[in-house]
Amino acid sequence: DGLSSDRVYCIAKDFHNNVYIGTYAGLNIISPSGKIKVINKNNGLRHPRVENLVTDKMGRIWITNFNSLICYDPASASFSYFDERNGVSNAGFTVVGNTITVDGKIIFSNGGLLVIDPAIVQPQQEYYPPVAVSRLFDDGGYELLHPKDTVQLNYRNAKLSLYYLSSTLITANR
Repeated sequence: DGLSSDRVYCIAKDFHNNVYIGTYAGLNIISPSGKIKVINKNNGLRHPRVENLVTDKMGRIWITNFNSLICYDPASASFSYFDERNGVSNAGFTVVGNTITVDGKIIFSNGGLLVIDPAIVQPQQEYYPPVAVSRLFDDGGYELLHPKDTVQLNYRNAKLSLYYLSSTLITANR
């Protein structure tokens, strides 16, 4: 058996000398003995295409997979998924659009820049960022929310505009 596709987008290596190859049709892990394990949409990926592979200082492999970010831990062979619920834009990722900073942060291109600090991101942990509603308007443009107010809506409010703030797991200083 060979690679999942001959369209190769990225390559990385872990601390155990496994080689990771991201292709149009999945993730291929080649062990030091030459055995190839294919991970695709049927057994771990949310989408077939793997755009980026980056090894962090802890030996985990960060994978961009269409509009989600995946952290693969070779020690436990487990995947942790991050998507727009965790602050990852759903704009998709640029093929081979990544770099690692001197302090170990990983930067991916996804219609902007996504900065990951692997030292603070805890895979295998469900995370939903806190949200604070800062302003609320009804369909007539009337502001319904002021500090310490309780909001009561009546049947005439057909549309609401909501302004909110949310920190993300991706950058600690937001």
